[in-house]
Amino acid sequence: LYWGCGDSVRSGQPVVLDMAKASPAELQKFFVGRRATQRGAHLAAGRPSWPNEQDSRMVPEGASLVGGHAFKGQGVPEGFSFDIGQTQDIMPPLALSQRDANGATVLEWQGLPTARAYFVSAMGARGENEMVFWTSSEVPENGTGLVDYQTNAAVDRWVKEKALMPADSRTCTVPKGIFGEGAMVRMIAYGSELNLAHPPKPTNPNVTWEPQWAVKVRLKSVANAMLGMESLGGQAAPGRGSGSRQRQGNPDQPGGDALQEGIGQGLKELKGVFGF
Repeated sequence: LYWGCGDSVRSGQPVVLDMAKASPAELQKFFVGRRATQRGAHLAAGRPSWPNEQDSRMVPEGASLVGGHAFKGQGVPEGFSFDIGQTQDIMPPLALSQRDANGATVLEWQGLPTARAYFVSAMGARGENEMVFWTSSEVPENGTGLVDYQTNAAVDRWVKEKALMPADSRTCTVPKGIFGEGAMVRMIAYGSELNLAHPPKPTNPNVTWEPQWAVKVRLKSVANAMLGMESLGGQAAPGRGSGSRQRQGNPDQPGGDALQEGIGQGLKELKGVFGF
């Protein structure tokens, strides 16, 4: 595990874990990372998700969440309506560019107007039996739980801890000499979570609060690429039932097949490391 932006590997790195000899406590310490939410929107009883098998339409290009919204249906409370403002609008794609700098890889991106913070992680291999992780964090962090929706409070706290890059960040350099056979890069821009309820929570803690309905809106924009290659389109997604709009890489573009094959191979290798 390596961490931190810069041209070269910092003193005291990497942290090495021998999977063949590590104790359960050592495994847990190495792989436990920051995470403040469950994994995105998910389908469960009483928690419908869209798109789904009955309605697979995607949000079209140029769509917006700004404005009034309402839910109607059997068992849905009357008057279930609310407004979404500009801060919670669908985030633009995260365009990640890369360039070589004497063996180090400089990552650059245009800032997103509603991004609260940024984070980058990379995973690769060195030889047949060694997995290598790197993250943009200034403190030791494997990043396995960070490329996902997070709460506002957690994002702000982790920026202060320097685990996440602040909203005004526009570049981060992957040190040279970390990866031997290429790596997958994942980047995320965190949007601001919105929580609404009716009636609103009373300020007096002694007053009983029985909300008729509640809404949670989570937003993120992510990009995936092979280290040293251009990002083949970003993905921007609102969470919790508001649908999603995704721009995927085009296999016909140069490097499209390599990106898809690299992601698939990386996931296969990672599953092998964890034994599932």
